Amino acid sequence: MHTKQQNIDLVDQIQQAMMKVTGIKRRGQHLKMHACLNAQFTVSADIPVELKVGMFSEAKTYDAFVRFSNGDKEDDRMPDIHGMAIKLLGVEGDKVLEGQEHETTHDFILADNPLFFIRTAAEYVPFIEDFARSSAAGVPPAKFINWLKENRPKDLPVFLGFSQQKMESPLTSEYWSQVPYALGVGDDRICRYSVVPAKSNPVNPTDESDRSEHYLREILVDALTTNEAYFEFYVQPCLNATYDVINNPTIEWDLPRYKIATLTISAQNFDTNERRKFGENLSYTPWHALPEHRPLGEVNEIRKQVYLSSSKIRHNANHATSVEPTTI
Repeated sequence: MHTKQQNIDLVDQIQQAMMKVTGIKRRGQHLKMHACLNAQFTVSADIPVELKVGMFSEAKTYDAFVRFSNGDKEDDRMPDIHGMAIKLLGVEGDKVLEGQEHETTHDFILADNPLFFIRTAAEYVPFIEDFARSSAAGVPPAKFINWLKENRPKDLPVFLGFSQQKMESPLTSEYWSQVPYALGVGDDRICRYSVVPAKSNPVNPTDESDRSEHYLREILVDALTTNEAYFEFYVQPCLNATYDVINNPTIEWDLPRYKIATLTISAQNFDTNERRKFGENLSYTPWHALPEHRPLGEVNEIRKQVYLSSSKIRHNANHATSVEPTTI
């Protein structure tokens, strides 16, 4: 039986091999970017006192970059998982990512499905092994599906529905962190994040039959030329968390959530070669985080290693330097 680190290493090796097949100049995950946008993240003053930890401890506004993306599909009309990655600037304090402790960025990684379908590194291995083979052949990972039926039958619907979202617009969709994060420096106070769009955000004006394969980018270009968009950022706390709670992102929590910040995406012209290049060179990882908001659970441990490896391969292939931004 492999150790947890050996399983993470194996996932990382397979992911790197897949990148070499599909194109090492692009991200290993969420490779199709719709937009990289300027934004502001404003922490509210009137949040519950028990949530005032780390960067949520005081009312403050941070500049940010927001990246919208597809998980896997090049054609936006196909069902997929869709990402929203937020990079805050000017967040003081040492971060938990080794070698980048003194960077002033803080990242949130979210997707338009509240659940993730893998619990631990040991369970990720049979998935990535089968997915590497089946995706190359253009077929579902039947071996892993059978493994779920035998070992995690309750997780099978989560897996089958994970990337089946058809998105109307990135500006009218809700996003979730799926996996947990610390809520303070202790070990048992954790939380999940979610982002909810304002009802006033511009909607998709096109009928489904008229949409192109790049319609999600086209919506953003059209909407943000003259309009702003807003999202509410929520924390869902969970107290007295155990290992099983931390390492089970396959179920939703029946717990209240609290608004702690507002994300404002200003009207802007982002559809330029320069901004596309900048967005492609940005690296996001949930480990750009203060200790009070550190990532928890084995899925986040996998992300730590895989994201760093993917970023290094991609930047080397593109002859680009990975640098955390300090200003808009």
